[in-house]
Amino acid sequence: MVEILPCEVVDLIIDQLVDDRVTLNACSTVCRTWLARSRYHFFHDLLIHAKNCDHILTLPLPSAFSTATRRLMLSDVSVLCPGIQHFASVKSLYLTMSTAGPDVAIRLPLLFTKITSFELNQVFFNAFEDIIQLVCSLPRLEIFTSFMCPWMQELNAPPAHFHLPENLHTLNFVSLRLHVFLEWFNTLETLPQISTVRFYGVAEPHIRSVGASIKRLGNSLQHLTLDLWDDGHAEIGILSDTVDLSFNPNLLSFTLLNGWPKLLQELLLTHTKHSSLQRASLTIYEGKNNMPNLDLLNWNELDFLVTSPDTAFRLTELTIRIYAHSLVSSVTRETVESHFLPRSGAKGLVKYVPERERAFELNKTLTSPVARRSWGERISVEEAADWKTHKAICKGLQRLENDTTTTKALLEELSDQPADDVCEVDAVVERVSSKVLAYLAAALERPLTPAERNLIELEPRCMGCGRSDRLMRMEAKVKGSPSAKTLLPCNDCGMAFYCSVEHERAIASQHAEESEDGHDGSTQCEINQEIRADIRFAITSAAKPDPFTWAPQRVKPSWSPLSEMYISWLSEYGMNFVQEYECPHAAAELWMRAASDGLSMPLSILLALEVLNGKNNTEWTRKDTLMIHVIGASVQVAKYAIIFDEILHWAPAVKKLEILFCGTELSEETIDVRPCPACDSRGRTTTFQVAAKNYQDYAVELGPRYIAPDLAIGFNCSFTSDYDTVETWKKTVSFLIKKKIPSTFTTINKHEAGEQTNFLAAMGAKLYAETERNMWGSALLQPEPNRVSGFRAVNGWFGGAFLGGSGAPR
Repeated sequence: MVEILPCEVVDLIIDQLVDDRVTLNACSTVCRTWLARSRYHFFHDLLIHAKNCDHILTLPLPSAFSTATRRLMLSDVSVLCPGIQHFASVKSLYLTMSTAGPDVAIRLPLLFTKITSFELNQVFFNAFEDIIQLVCSLPRLEIFTSFMCPWMQELNAPPAHFHLPENLHTLNFVSLRLHVFLEWFNTLETLPQISTVRFYGVAEPHIRSVGASIKRLGNSLQHLTLDLWDDGHAEIGILSDTVDLSFNPNLLSFTLLNGWPKLLQELLLTHTKHSSLQRASLTIYEGKNNMPNLDLLNWNELDFLVTSPDTAFRLTELTIRIYAHSLVSSVTRETVESHFLPRSGAKGLVKYVPERERAFELNKTLTSPVARRSWGERISVEEAADWKTHKAICKGLQRLENDTTTTKALLEELSDQPADDVCEVDAVVERVSSKVLAYLAAALERPLTPAERNLIELEPRCMGCGRSDRLMRMEAKVKGSPSAKTLLPCNDCGMAFYCSVEHERAIASQHAEESEDGHDGSTQCEINQEIRADIRFAITSAAKPDPFTWAPQRVKPSWSPLSEMYISWLSEYGMNFVQEYECPHAAAELWMRAASDGLSMPLSILLALEVLNGKNNTEWTRKDTLMIHVIGASVQVAKYAIIFDEILHWAPAVKKLEILFCGTELSEETIDVRPCPACDSRGRTTTFQVAAKNYQDYAVELGPRYIAPDLAIGFNCSFTSDYDTVETWKKTVSFLIKKKIPSTFTTINKHEAGEQTNFLAAMGAKLYAETERNMWGSALLQPEPNRVSGFRAVNGWFGGAFLGGSGAPR
């Protein structure tokens, strides 16, 4: 059959597989004719990372990569590697997690002269002018996207001698300093015919700059997206007067993100001249009881806007996007459409888009290694793979609910009476979860993936007895009840659940008590609300999978003991963040919690040095060189290298900081981090070394050249996960004790910190500190799996600090 098909027909068939990389790979092995067309789609998007550039760029020409690639993605590069010129014909360039040094800024426009689409994602620049010069040097550019690209030097005056490319029609800009770009944009004498504009991170003080930009675009603007901060607390009248759409009569679509339903309605009511307007979209968040705040809309006015013949425009689509995280939300499409949408007479036009369904729809267009869908819409490759294999786990869970033997074993663990202490419920949940996980692993005949384990370990459960919706369905089936009850969420946080009002009353006081795992005296309910805010913030800020990283620029005038300084992350760093990024004060707390993951590492180092040297001994803060060895380091820890300058910022008398990342997960490579301007101007330096091996092997390999560090530290360690891990850590700890190296280890929770302290004591370590809460641990908390109480955080606890051995293991 295949033999008689013309080549053109075969190509058309293969063209339909553009999103199915597995099938494309299979097609490429059929014959040479199929190989060429399969390569055309398979290598459409090529990601070149600093780790693999040597393998790709040294291939002889013409390689399949250079001839088939149309979108080139460069990650973690500071210079353009030899051989990159082979891809000069690409029309789409994506630069991420890199430093745009002089080599990149000068050579890139010269090499890639055919670029029509250019995206920068967390690329570091020396000055804002460098970004403008780079963009304006691409004559064929049609689409430009900038996502969270920081720069160190501000402008004295806008670079008016630059002009945007004349073919530019789409402009996407996400930055905490968006106003700097807008101030330059509004000074340009002439603008290209830009039809699509998406501005993210617009703070209230900068609304007027946005309004001026929109006004200048005039008739060319057809699609507008605005992400406005302040969550609707600003005066709607002022904003609707500032963002005047009457100058944009050709507007086809208008989208407001971050919760501004009243503003959208006001703009539609006051600017009714837009006969071309077809689509409108807004974002609404969940309110109390996990229900969306749709009451913010005036549905009578909405009916008039959509259906009245007196309105100039004819909306064909009004999309209401409900941001509701699947793990903590009980909102369903049926709930919204049955309770809210009937209020609108414009049936068939108003659409409800839940977050999970939105991600699923976007997954259909997965075509690249970084899983980019469309602007601002990203989802991890791991989650994308889960969508293809989720049926297996669904069938396993269905078999579980119908298995009478397993049902009996699970229900025997439950009590009808609420427990007096949530710790008792935690023990029940852990036993039930272990049985469910074991059953599913046996049913699937393979280990569960992390996402599959999360379905069980993070399942909502009653705080009074440990029941889940699944267990209540199984219980109802055993009792012969026609229908099963469902869990009731806490009205305030929506992340604590109860199977009945009685159980809620019994456990309410503990839910409102200060949490031992929390921060700043927060209760479990308050921390749950923070977690929901962090989830919403991550979604609406278009955050990429990699964590947010902030390296503060301020330098302390002198050393101050950290144990006496802590009030909160916000009080210590908030003002510096607001001044550096000029973001709204209301948003600073969210950004600081996100930044605390990385900042907790240098501050944990400083706190450990203070404890091990003694609070009154500050001699170490005046050393010429401070040497820190990070043992058991992961790739994730090494990504935060840029933040370790914070050690020099707190200890201004130290001239040089030497950091070693040592761990088997790493690869032997040089960490190239741009110098901190404040330290660089004072002649202070930070150097990094990577050793992809166990710490004791690293020391033995050096022999007499080995120099003991001022501190050895392991971040988020777990000594007892499996046999190999235990044996490896025994050798490492024995070496640290023998050499009397000041050492400490952090963990994510109190339980692991206790296990770690006992492990160190059993090895004979002389403990200066045992299990202690790390006051400078991350404030970005997550619920503990397999429990109804407790939280975990990056570097949340210290699991022992020691200097040598006692000679008498405990």
